Amino acid sequence: MAPPSHPPHTPINSLASLHMPRRRWLAWALAGASFAALATTRSWAVEPLSTENTASDKSNDPLWDLVLPTPDGGQLVLAEHAGKPLIVNFWATWCAPCVEELPLLNAFHAKDNGWATIGIAVDTPANVERFVQRFALAFPIGIAGTAGLRLSRELGNTSGLPYTLVVDKKGMIRDRKIGQITADDLANWELLA
Repeated sequence: MAPPSHPPHTPINSLASLHMPRRRWLAWALAGASFAALATTRSWAVEPLSTENTASDKSNDPLWDLVLPTPDGGQLVLAEHAGKPLIVNFWATWCAPCVEELPLLNAFHAKDNGWATIGIAVDTPANVERFVQRFALAFPIGIAGTAGLRLSRELGNTSGLPYTLVVDKKGMIRDRKIGQITADDLANWELLA
């Protein structure tokens, strides 16, 4: 017995009636169009981060409110770094591009250039502690766990890790980068101080 067939004049009026390969193609096309629209219309507007100590000002600045545990059992208080230019890097031990850029950040931190480098680990305390001991990272690192992804989104991240913020000494976000940083990025950012 032959399978039933649809008459050739049956209109296609819903996605459910499309064949599976065509649905996949349409889904990928819509995703690509959405990504292209986001990429062309994204706005990396410079946002002020207040350095005032009033609760109303700080409520808009999730970065300055941040107090995170450190791998050595202390605390990283971002507000203590207000008034100097900062490189704030969101990373994880399981993120290959993050791990590849950490030596650049470590070298940048070691320079006597007036900049502070801060790492925010989106990972478990145990993973970060082992990693920092193994690779001797010298810049301050706070452990945010999975909440670090939410925080990075609040600060403009639209994709994943690594994610880097460049904050000037007045507390203004001067640049953002989603993805692995390069030595050229650091050299250009250093001129923003």
